[in-house]
Amino acid sequence: MKRLRVSPESFVLHLMNEQNTLHFELSATPMDFRPRKGWLAEASGIPQHLFYFCKKGTIKAKAGDHNVDLKAGDAIWIGPDNSFRLESDQPMVTSLARFRLRMDKTSSVTFALKSDFVVARDAQLNAAWLEAVRQESYLPAMHPSRSLRCALAGLLSMTFLQHPALPQQSAEERKLSPTQIRILNEWMQILPTATHSDTSEMARQLQLSRDYMNRLCRATFGMSAERWMITQRIRSAAQRFSESTLNVSQVAEEYGYTSLYFFSRQFRQVMGCSPSEWKRRSAS
Repeated sequence: MKRLRVSPESFVLHLMNEQNTLHFELSATPMDFRPRKGWLAEASGIPQHLFYFCKKGTIKAKAGDHNVDLKAGDAIWIGPDNSFRLESDQPMVTSLARFRLRMDKTSSVTFALKSDFVVARDAQLNAAWLEAVRQESYLPAMHPSRSLRCALAGLLSMTFLQHPALPQQSAEERKLSPTQIRILNEWMQILPTATHSDTSEMARQLQLSRDYMNRLCRATFGMSAERWMITQRIRSAAQRFSESTLNVSQVAEEYGYTSLYFFSRQFRQVMGCSPSEWKRRSAS
């Protein structure tokens, strides 16, 4: 079978494309696992992508010719057909989650990583995403649900795509994943309209540092995180004009602006016209 080699970021994007066939496996074992004394996992030539998330303790991993020590919060993504060996020197203390998957573009083309493996350090694994994958994978299905795809994309994005040490992609090239963008959009929808730009809370929503999130926003949206929040708020205010009979001053007040001049200036910067002009267009 032909291997289409992609970056981890591209893999996650292709994962959300339901035209690509996804095969998810737990290998007849629970997703959560506590290694016993003498536990050893070793193989080569497995056609699936292998994922091991160290929740407690330590794991000694060997992928190809590379030795990697994993501690709590670390994870490893081993590409298909690569040799690997994993063992733990802390039996009954170490706890990990694991699964494998394969994704095919066609019946003769399957996705593989450009690198043999990817390691995430200090990922502080998101228990909610792990639980989402677990819940969605309980019932076997011929065609994995979109919910499972979303859960997998969220878990892989939060674990492997936010770390500066990630190979195959420079910091300047990294962008917010589709799942992270969805999280931000849903968060903005539940914020009170008068809430001003709080990029610290925005960063907490993505479990990223404020500075790193700001860099990703610039790469993804072409603007800072604060400017993105302002843009979203102004667009929401513009929609408010078409849904109500409120005047410009009332909408400005509803969205937390104490200065009508400041509201009008930001509105023009985002929408390309004054609030009054926009309101007239909406009414016509």
